[in-house]
Amino acid sequence: MTPYFGKIENGEMILSELGIIARDLWIAIPDHCPNIVLDEFVIMPDHIHGIISINTNPDSNIVCRNDACIVSTNKYSKFNKMLHHKIKF
Repeated sequence: MTPYFGKIENGEMILSELGIIARDLWIAIPDHCPNIVLDEFVIMPDHIHGIISINTNPDSNIVCRNDACIVSTNKYSKFNKMLHHKIKF
């Protein structure tokens, strides 16, 4: 796999420009979907690991806007589309 998001030097992840964009988009997920709570995440050279919590409280008035909260692990996920749009592959 190609290390798009950065490289590891002396045991530390050094984010590339694309890695910084990926980090910023990850952090912005709750801005698009307020029922999402982000937990720990780590950006690796060629992929990202992250934990999210989804508020499914039936009494909550919080809903996803513009289907931004679709969770997918395939390469066509909303996050991937946002990343590709931002960096214009």
